Amino acid sequence: ERGITEPTPTFSACFGQAFLELHPTKYAQELVKRMQASGAKAYLVNTGWNGTG
Repeated sequence: ERGITEPTPTFSACFGQAFLELHPTKYAQELVKRMQASGAKAYLVNTGWNGTG
């Protein structure tokens, strides 16, 4: 971030790539392990967004 004076659009895996030490899939695997251990359920909701605006 040093030397940056204007906002610059960028893509970041998991919205925090600069702060993640491991590959994002490692965090996903840990999440799955913890969800299975606790019996938590998650649902994927399709919002209909398709990237065309």
